[in-house]
Amino acid sequence: MRAPPWLIRWHRYCALAVLLFVLLASVSGVLLLYKKPLLRTLVAEGAQLPLNYTQQQVQRELAQLAPEPGISQRLKAPNAEEPYWTRTLPDGSRQLLQIETLQPYTDCLWLVTAMEWVRQFHYTLLAGAAGEVVMLGVGLSLLFLLFGGIWLWWPARRGFRWRWVAPFPPVGRRWLLYHRHSGIVLVPTMVLSVATGTIMLQQKVWNLVSAAPPETEEPVRSMPVNTGQTLSQLLQRGQQEFPGGWPTYLRTDGTQARFRFRQPGEWHANGRNWVQVGTEQGEGLEVSRTEEASGTRRLLDQMYPLHSAYGLPGWYRLSMLVSGIGAIWLSVVGGLSWWQRRHR
Repeated sequence: MRAPPWLIRWHRYCALAVLLFVLLASVSGVLLLYKKPLLRTLVAEGAQLPLNYTQQQVQRELAQLAPEPGISQRLKAPNAEEPYWTRTLPDGSRQLLQIETLQPYTDCLWLVTAMEWVRQFHYTLLAGAAGEVVMLGVGLSLLFLLFGGIWLWWPARRGFRWRWVAPFPPVGRRWLLYHRHSGIVLVPTMVLSVATGTIMLQQKVWNLVSAAPPETEEPVRSMPVNTGQTLSQLLQRGQQEFPGGWPTYLRTDGTQARFRFRQPGEWHANGRNWVQVGTEQGEGLEVSRTEEASGTRRLLDQMYPLHSAYGLPGWYRLSMLVSGIGAIWLSVVGGLSWWQRRHR
């Protein structure tokens, strides 16, 4: 039994078309996997979340960071993995601030800038919405290559040998052999990584095309609230909706404030519960809870932690690291195999 010739041709041509994009996305993705540990080690050296750090302390520090209700602010509150405040400045750059003193960290600031550049590059190729569309196409092509690769490997499955998965040193005339053997071993983690990233991009592109806000599928509950308060006071009001929740993202554009909370036991490290408060007189408060969302919405909310490994155990992050390095290896040996075949 042999694989169909048309699949071999399409597998080869599709792989060549996305080869460069896969290499770029894999390298940048591997760097992003350890972005937070690197920032904590090199920029916020020695930073730890105090054991007695409470929601009330977050509110007090927020009052110092954003004393005026009408000023735009984008902040991320400290947590165990990121024991510092993160402030997004108007130019899009990010600033890390110490807990309690709220003084900015000054060591290795180039790393903060570099990691933000890598993050933007990974998702958009620095081309905005057009880059997201391109990367969505790359993700769909990769899924075709992964499942097509299983089909191509299946007829020769009895010839599988572990010594050809990661040979050292590699022998030049066996590039295709290495590509087949290592590819079938990496398929499970690569499918998970590529599928979750592709679904996230599909959601972003769909929201862009349909002009629909990302939370349209989430139930929203409105209620009256006294306005004209500081951002810290508004957070205190929002906290009443999630007494046990930890505040994560705190944002205001001068006309409304939006707070995200992570509920106890919630898998998503940033939480998917939110409260939105209008800062103009007469506007109310809107609340969205994860447990009230549809099953589809809750499933989509898990794509980010599954793709980035943020908030998940170390073994899972390691598996995503292997997936990223494996994608680089498959791209290189696959490209060398094609080049060798062409120049026989």
